Amino acid sequence: MAERRFRIVICRGPECGDRRGSAALHDQFRGAIDAHGAAASVELGWQSCFGRCTQGPNVLVRELVAAEPGAVLGMGLAIYLLRVGWRLRLYAAAYQLGVELRTRFYARLSAQGPSFYQK
Repeated sequence: MAERRFRIVICRGPECGDRRGSAALHDQFRGAIDAHGAAASVELGWQSCFGRCTQGPNVLVRELVAAEPGAVLGMGLAIYLLRVGWRLRLYAAAYQLGVELRTRFYARLSAQGPSFYQK
């Protein structure tokens, strides 16, 4: 079984970084990771802002999941086929709508009497 990997991201926006001490928090995380010998399985990084400045400093911990190459290729192919299918249906519907509107407009113009065109 593969070793679990994690990414820890700390906010360093103007509120969290300058006023709430996210740099000190980053140093604490770095020290704990080094002390436990977890540098190989934990990535520590920064993000500019999480948008929750009043609750800062904000920390996000995520597990990094390694996907099988076949699964990624299959998902990519499925997404591609769904996008192509959706676009084809959309363009076909737009074409049909254009044909219908032109037909109605021509029928409406054809129903007008000569006085309409002599104005």
